[in-house]
Amino acid sequence: MVVPASPSLHPPGLLVLHGNRLEWLADAVAHWLAAHPLPPLAPEIMLVPSNGMAEWLKMNLAQRWGVCAASQVELPARFIWRLYRQVLGAHTVPFESALDKAPLTWRLMQGLAAWADEDAFAPLAAYLGQGAQAATRRWQLAQTLADLFDQYQMYRVDWLNDWAAGRDLLQKPQGSSSPLPEDQAWQAELWRRVLGTVTELADQHGLRPEVHRRAIAALRGSEPTAQSLPSRVLLFGTTHLPASTLDLLAALATRIPVMLALPNPCSVYWGDIIDGRELLRATAKRHQRSASDLSAVPLEQMHAHAHPLLAAWGRQARDLVRQLDAFDESQRLQAALDVPRIDLFDDSPADSLPLLGQVQAHIRDLRPLHEHPSVTLADADQSIVFRRCHSLVRELEVLQDHLLSLMAMPGSEPLHPRDMVVMVPDIAAAAPAIRAVFGAVPRHIHAL
Repeated sequence: MVVPASPSLHPPGLLVLHGNRLEWLADAVAHWLAAHPLPPLAPEIMLVPSNGMAEWLKMNLAQRWGVCAASQVELPARFIWRLYRQVLGAHTVPFESALDKAPLTWRLMQGLAAWADEDAFAPLAAYLGQGAQAATRRWQLAQTLADLFDQYQMYRVDWLNDWAAGRDLLQKPQGSSSPLPEDQAWQAELWRRVLGTVTELADQHGLRPEVHRRAIAALRGSEPTAQSLPSRVLLFGTTHLPASTLDLLAALATRIPVMLALPNPCSVYWGDIIDGRELLRATAKRHQRSASDLSAVPLEQMHAHAHPLLAAWGRQARDLVRQLDAFDESQRLQAALDVPRIDLFDDSPADSLPLLGQVQAHIRDLRPLHEHPSVTLADADQSIVFRRCHSLVRELEVLQDHLLSLMAMPGSEPLHPRDMVVMVPDIAAAAPAIRAVFGAVPRHIHAL
């Protein structure tokens, strides 16, 4: 049950919090939620980019409040489809789209068996081959293509619209387009064939792009929605959003308050340091620009004018920050929503921090490499450690020893497993070695 939102609880709008420390963003969100509680039985809607972030946020809130209850922490995709049904009515929007990933996989599985021998799908036929392995490969290919088309429905609806209309084009920024390469023309034809399998009228009206368009029009219109909307929505910890999702949140913000708490590694405008700067030269609304005009510096010389880690890894976050400028109402809403700060960047001087903190501070200040002072590492500084190992198993053995040493480090507050995140390039490939190394000690064994 969704409790009707109180019109006087909060003014509608889109409030964006930026910060370079995730725990500071969590502090600000927790303080604001506690200071402005919802009515009884009204769930707190929190959207997160991953299940791992969901668990971290719930544990963080539970540590602060003693309990984390009446909080609906979920991925944006699940919330968005439920919102479609709330806005347009459950009788007009099915429980799932006929071209969601799971049903689309089966449509592709059936279609590939019938179409693979046609000339248009020659590249696929070469992969599928013949014999006993063909069915297995067809299933694997159907799963991969379903995931691809699912991403297209989120990020590149313009491509799918062109393909459905018979135009084999790839839309580019600023309205230009280019022909679809010949070796990829089968994608457009396959999408048209898949659309042809959706014959029921209800399924056609329930396709994601069509439902999305109708929902935005309804939210921006003056008519009441089919069902009551949530009282407010919080999106926490994401570094990228599809443009379609951002458009929907902006439309929702015309009816209820929507708060975004976004990690941003840099406190100044940094769109100029990454390729694609010609698309971002409009005056930034939110963040101040750096002292020099970096858009005039050739990209091959940018390493001498901005932090290379930010330039190499920051494209998705940069795009999101820039997109938000078109919708951000934080200056107007800060006082109305009683938010003390909307830019949550620390101001610790780099020379007082360990090595990892210095790197983060230089990124925060957009400090180029030639301005970095020489670094003298303290013997106890373990903030950044490189280990060279001869195999994956040896890497994990060294990792296990290092984690145990961190949890038993004398003279400071020890770390706990909940404070740690271990990332690997391919978890499926590493899983057997992880079980072999970390499973050598049985669980629930206590030291004597």
